[in-house]
Amino acid sequence: MACDIEITYKNEKINKNKHIGSEQELDEFLSKNRMLLEKRLGPGRAKIFSYTLPENSVEAIRKMEEQTLRLKSAITWNKTHVGTTNLWRVIGNIGNVSTPIKIYPGSIQLTKEEITKNRKNGVLMPQDIGQVVESLTYSGLFNEPAKNLDYMSVGLQDSFKNLAIENGRKLRTWIIDKYFQKTKDQANFEEQFKNRVRTQVDVSTRDFNSSLREAINTGNFVDYHGNKIDSANIDTIEAKADLVIIDDDGLIHVFDIKTTGLTPGDSLDIQSFVQNHDDYVAQVTTYSEIIRQGPKDNSGNLTNRLSMGKPGIIVLPYIIAPNSDPNNPIRMNSNVSNLVFNPNNIYEIDAKDKYFTYIQSYFWTIPTVTNETMEKVSEFGKEAFPNSRVSEQVKANKATLDFYSNKLIHPIPENTTNKELKEALRKGHKHYFRENLKNGLYVYRTATTQKELIENEYDADGRITKSSPLQKYIDRINSDKALTFNNFSSSLQEAMSKRSIPDLENLIRALAPSNAHRMLHVFKRFISNGWKFKANDVANSNGILIFEKGNNIEIIVVDTGNNINYKSKLALGSSIAGNYIPDSQLTDNRVILENVYGNQMLMKACALVATDPAITSGKKILQISALNFNQSTIYTETGYKLIQSYNMIAREHNKRDPEHRMRMLGYMTFREDTEALIEIANEYLGAIDPSLTISPKRQYQTIEEEIESRIRRLKAENLELTDIRDKGYGTNKWDAFAYLSRALLSAKSIFVSQEEDLGKLFNGIALTGIEASSFNNSSSAIAKQLAEVTSRFFMEARMQFYDEQFEWSKALAEAEEEAGWTGTTGNEWSFFKNWLLLDENGNIDEKFRIRPIDQIQGEKNKKAAELLLRLLAKHRWPDYTEADIQNAMDDERYYELPLVKAGMLEQIWNGNGFRDTVKTAWRRLGTMANQLVHGKEISEKTREEFEKIDLQKVPDMVWEDESERADKLLDPTSPKYWGVKSCEQNLDFLVLTAIASGIKSETSIRYMPIYTSMLVVCDYMSKIEGMNIQNIRAAVDKYIRSKVFDRDIRDFENKPIAAALGLLKSITANVALAWNTRGLFRESLGGIKKHINRFLSGIENKVDNFGVENIITGDAFEEAYTDVLGNTIDNLGIFSFYNQLNSIYGMVNFSYDEMANESRLHQWTILGIVGDKKMATATAPDFLHRMAILAGHLKTIGAFDAYSFDENGKLKYDMTKDQRFQVWLKYKDNENEIPADKRAQFVKEKQVYENELNDWKKMPSYSYLKYGDMLPQALCNQHILGIKSYADMLYGNYDTETQALIQRQTLGSLFFQYKTYGLAQAAGWFQESKNTNEGLSMHYFYNDKGEKMVKIPKDPTSQFGEWEEKPESEVTEEEWKNGATYLVQLGGLVSQGKLSTDIALLGHLLSLDMKGFNELWNNNPLYRANLLISLLDLFELLIVGLITSLIYNKDKVPIYKQSAFNRWTYGVLMGAAQDGPLFQTIYGITGNGLPPVLGMLQNYVKTANSVIAGNTNILYALTNTFGMTREISNIFRKELQNQK
Repeated sequence: MACDIEITYKNEKINKNKHIGSEQELDEFLSKNRMLLEKRLGPGRAKIFSYTLPENSVEAIRKMEEQTLRLKSAITWNKTHVGTTNLWRVIGNIGNVSTPIKIYPGSIQLTKEEITKNRKNGVLMPQDIGQVVESLTYSGLFNEPAKNLDYMSVGLQDSFKNLAIENGRKLRTWIIDKYFQKTKDQANFEEQFKNRVRTQVDVSTRDFNSSLREAINTGNFVDYHGNKIDSANIDTIEAKADLVIIDDDGLIHVFDIKTTGLTPGDSLDIQSFVQNHDDYVAQVTTYSEIIRQGPKDNSGNLTNRLSMGKPGIIVLPYIIAPNSDPNNPIRMNSNVSNLVFNPNNIYEIDAKDKYFTYIQSYFWTIPTVTNETMEKVSEFGKEAFPNSRVSEQVKANKATLDFYSNKLIHPIPENTTNKELKEALRKGHKHYFRENLKNGLYVYRTATTQKELIENEYDADGRITKSSPLQKYIDRINSDKALTFNNFSSSLQEAMSKRSIPDLENLIRALAPSNAHRMLHVFKRFISNGWKFKANDVANSNGILIFEKGNNIEIIVVDTGNNINYKSKLALGSSIAGNYIPDSQLTDNRVILENVYGNQMLMKACALVATDPAITSGKKILQISALNFNQSTIYTETGYKLIQSYNMIAREHNKRDPEHRMRMLGYMTFREDTEALIEIANEYLGAIDPSLTISPKRQYQTIEEEIESRIRRLKAENLELTDIRDKGYGTNKWDAFAYLSRALLSAKSIFVSQEEDLGKLFNGIALTGIEASSFNNSSSAIAKQLAEVTSRFFMEARMQFYDEQFEWSKALAEAEEEAGWTGTTGNEWSFFKNWLLLDENGNIDEKFRIRPIDQIQGEKNKKAAELLLRLLAKHRWPDYTEADIQNAMDDERYYELPLVKAGMLEQIWNGNGFRDTVKTAWRRLGTMANQLVHGKEISEKTREEFEKIDLQKVPDMVWEDESERADKLLDPTSPKYWGVKSCEQNLDFLVLTAIASGIKSETSIRYMPIYTSMLVVCDYMSKIEGMNIQNIRAAVDKYIRSKVFDRDIRDFENKPIAAALGLLKSITANVALAWNTRGLFRESLGGIKKHINRFLSGIENKVDNFGVENIITGDAFEEAYTDVLGNTIDNLGIFSFYNQLNSIYGMVNFSYDEMANESRLHQWTILGIVGDKKMATATAPDFLHRMAILAGHLKTIGAFDAYSFDENGKLKYDMTKDQRFQVWLKYKDNENEIPADKRAQFVKEKQVYENELNDWKKMPSYSYLKYGDMLPQALCNQHILGIKSYADMLYGNYDTETQALIQRQTLGSLFFQYKTYGLAQAAGWFQESKNTNEGLSMHYFYNDKGEKMVKIPKDPTSQFGEWEEKPESEVTEEEWKNGATYLVQLGGLVSQGKLSTDIALLGHLLSLDMKGFNELWNNNPLYRANLLISLLDLFELLIVGLITSLIYNKDKVPIYKQSAFNRWTYGVLMGAAQDGPLFQTIYGITGNGLPPVLGMLQNYVKTANSVIAGNTNILYALTNTFGMTREISNIFRKELQNQK
């Protein structure tokens, strides 16, 4: 954490107000002032220690050398240790560890005395040359005299000696340039250099695995003089590293110096040299890995591994003259010359070298200190995800022998063609397994019996004393994973310390060659933007990488072998908390992660962060990612969803295992989501243009505006959404745009989640795919989030429309009253003709304008006309100033009316002529590419704009540019010509259409960035993060085009055909449904039955352990239903209570493209009855049911009586009358005065208020609201969306805003005509049992006694969100005052998945498993309620069937031959009874397999043929065809007449 440091010693300030912003700055401060501090404080009184200082690595190596020196002082040393060089010349070969890595030819074995004599005479063995060169090199390296050369100096050429020393100086320069960049200019550099560049570092270890130990114990080792060593006594490996360098970041780099003789004219190929010396790689790797283990503590345990760079080999070639006898000694003064140092001859070792990871596996150990921390995380994981490998700790990741024996061991086939297995059969071996080695190598392990391959030998304490071949393989498998993580961590740390992108690329390409581009994209940002790798043994060993920069942390969890997209089976549900909580009890799956392995990895990281505060050290996490190097998918989440998901799991874990509680995570642990995403976006923006970055000093009022301004600037650089999708992969612009988009969504509390793709139409066998279900009720979190945004967009537009519509409609009503016009016929255009400018012949002027106001008769008419013009101008020119408006008045544009094509009947009435009207209609049908919006053809210019969906706003469809207007009105020769007689002249509809279109266009400016951002994020998840969301992404695109832009998404290339089919659909629908009274009563009765069954099942009630507050009570629904029904006549007018309530909330038939038409002043007219209202018998029950649900819910929560009419007859919400907020309203301004007995109620009401307020503030128009303000309406968008989705689930998605996409496409609209309700019922049966409606306010948690649970925070300032839970009755007054709140979930809940829940219960019942049945029945009310509803539906169908059989005597007289009344009542009763059961739902969807329009046309043809053939009375045929007259058709049926 940032702080200010001031150090004072005896009143003398050593440093004044030094600001420290990071650990790195603290390190630098301590390092710079170390000498001063030690001097002032005195020897032994100052101990300066920091984790990132190189001095600590120096100290660790010094301790290791001391510990080795103590071991070497023992008398038994020579008998119990083996040197590294000797080790790998005896054992260590890949595939057969008991054989040497490299076999060298025999050499002269001399006695110690002979060697000494030769050296004194200047006669050296070949291996002595290396020692000479190293000593001379060290002399040049440290500017010191050469050591240990007394016995070698005889005859040594001075030129050779000087060259060796000079090469040492060159090596020094190379080391300084590479490893001392940060410190080379410091005053104490020479001291640092000598401390940090070490030669002949002598260390040792006794910590190596059992495989190496067994190989050593069976090896034939001899000492330097050829004396045999008893290998059974060897327990220590010694390593003497030639050169150890500690860089500025504390990384340790180990080098071995090798010399090689070249004949004159030869050159050194470093790659070939190293490849021919695997033992050199093994040797220096061993040095590095032993040092990596670090020193031991006083108890002899390894405590903290050291941070290592890549080990390497420095090759110093020299020229040697040919010698006839290579075994004879070489005189240096006659044979050796021209020593050469070249940085190109330095070879760094990494995973590409086959012995690197192989040798590492022998020495890999996890420090003892990690056990407690990781064990706790491991146990947590095992409980939360019992069937997932994420629950396995690396050290405890011991695959069982049973598992591997079943998987790997096989009998050797008698007819095998494999040479090795044939040889094994010859030896009598019967079983084998194949052990996969490194670099594609493998070896077969064979034995006579399985037992020989599998069984270990154990001591009395159960410890393995001799490992079986399979156990050895298992040990290596289990260490490889940790090794991979360790190697990557070390190499990544080195690449980051050097800021080397090429090193990173080499590392990634070696580790993940098939996925390198995506992995590079993930890690490159850390190097490019100055991040530091934070080494942590516990985390790194478990694949958790930690990066820090300033006060920020990022965590990446890596894996190599597990399928990151795998969904393990959890006990209760498919969410990340599915082992504890069924899907049916999750109220919002947008913020709770799915149960996939990648998300489990994220939870593992969260658990480690919660367990070990040192992981973050007070810094804040930006995001956590999970990836598999070999897979394309990357799971990335910021704090909010991680906290929500982890805390949900931790809470349930703690309830079950209170003795091993996991800390909760609080918001202090993470950077706030929007801030975090901006921090990341800034890194990409800075690479493009530093001025693009977003700083705390904002240029705009809100952070959303800041983000949107950067998006606009990026797009101004010709950056289009389509370009990013197709060309921008992995560029800074792409990444910046994506993270800005995520930040914008986060700022608006929009969560676009990574999730599994859905089928396009089907999920499995169920018709619940992404395009077959309403987005509101989809199981896709992305779809639901998009639906919520759209609902908010349209609610904001609808509320503004309601205000302007009411003002206009009131003014128009007064104008009509003044004129004495009643509007009974419905020809409103005749009234408005008095407002229109006429030509000299008394006809409407061809420019289609309002006449001057002073020429309009009546003051109220003038006032209404002025309002009309003002409203039109407001939306036609939203940016105009008063001067601009005056100019428009002066040139008469102000008086122009928008052009909308009138209906055929109105065109004929206007004098257009029947022939011309039909001709125009046919032409429009033939050019259906010019789609209609509000009955208006889209212009070519607008159609081109519609081809983009990342626009700044939705185009206003009502107003055209001047050229279009002139063509349509003034130029009869233009193909676009309409003429004024074809224009809509009902100014009521015209102005309402203009208001609706204008408001939508203007409001969309605030929402289009959201839609664009959602598309960008979906593309980013698909392209960069590898999420397979192809169908979801395509559906999102269609949704925005269809719902937001009103675009035609029909999939026929020949749209005239589609238009013709649409016309046929309309005709057949009118024929079948217009004024069909049977449908009116059937749907009304069916709706009542549906609600009765739900109330009887108990699904609408609050139940224990479920936490759902009532959506609606039975009493409230009954009262509301009666009230809505009793006001039927009043509801025919737009000013009724329920119609105005519907105008506010858009509950039924009030979507954007319907609200203008549904708000007309005169609808129930003579023309309306045969026109727009002919479907009233089909829509009236829907209005009744849905408005009863809305009113019933308002009554249930106590908000209904807060609505009343003001003095103008407009419906107003008065929050002071809302029963939900009475205590809060009374004490909100002075909480200290709250009585003790009111405190709990105050907290409850405050939580409800804040939930509603926060959602209102998500609307830009209401973002100004602050705590304490009155709410605009009783229900916020999220709340009403939940109520609407609940109604849609019961009655179908008839609203065009919520219809399934399949119904907006050609084939779908054909097949699913009349099946909207059936689709909703199918979803109720087949959809997964998880929440599908958004935000039904708050849902409380209850204990087993049905008491609400309360959350009591422990330490609000802690980074951990620790709280205590208590029943409401046990919370003290002080705890309420100190921030106790009710434990709630936000979101909604509906009864879905009836088929799966019914099968689960009936399965237990039929198998006589009463225990399982009772457990589900008693503990899961959703299961219980669903089964009860299913049984009630079946029972009612059976009862109604029996009653109707008795009443109507169908066996004697078929129902179609009975009276009209009998046919009508039978159809009503059976139709209502058949609503519900599964088989009826399936039949309602499938029917006879034909699209309804084709089936009806087929029936029409059959009827016509029958009439022509004389078999059917024509009057019967006609009356039976139309739904309105079908009940009386039997009057004309021939056989009935004959019976009479």
